[in-house]
Amino acid sequence: MLNLLAQAGDFGDWGSTTEIPDLTTTTNSLDPSAVTGLMAWLLPMMGILTVIGLVLYIYFALALYAIAKKTDTPNPWMAWVPIANIILTWQISKTPVWTLIVLFAAMFVTFIPIIGQLLAFGIIAIQIFWWWKICEKIGYPSWWSVMQLIPVVWLVMIGIMAWGQKGAFTASTK
Repeated sequence: MLNLLAQAGDFGDWGSTTEIPDLTTTTNSLDPSAVTGLMAWLLPMMGILTVIGLVLYIYFALALYAIAKKTDTPNPWMAWVPIANIILTWQISKTPVWTLIVLFAAMFVTFIPIIGQLLAFGIIAIQIFWWWKICEKIGYPSWWSVMQLIPVVWLVMIGIMAWGQKGAFTASTK
């Protein structure tokens, strides 16, 4: 392409066409040892991340299951099913159905540039709202739901909510 433009005179005083690299030919200059080194690092990392993801999934499923049992929500087994666990969280929170509809609608259009990023904030807001209601329901401070924004802290807090003594952290209002 650059050679064609140069021959047409579009490059002005840039010199001859021999100074422009020929981009029409391809060379296979990929070093096999570089690929081997990359794969030797990449494959174990993928395995480690997969194990971490499974452990976190099991932890959150166990916690959601325990919270559903604690709140006497029907079908706590839904905590183990990927989309059903979202519905179970909504059921535990006892919020209006429009929040569930908005959440699912937003999830399906998050791939759209700009709009998707804005809707991601809406998804986060709905999740915080649901967990706010869940915290109130099981006797923990409502502001704990905002701690979802700090993942490590949220891991601890959801464990406390699931397996801690009901209402142990709520101040007495006598």
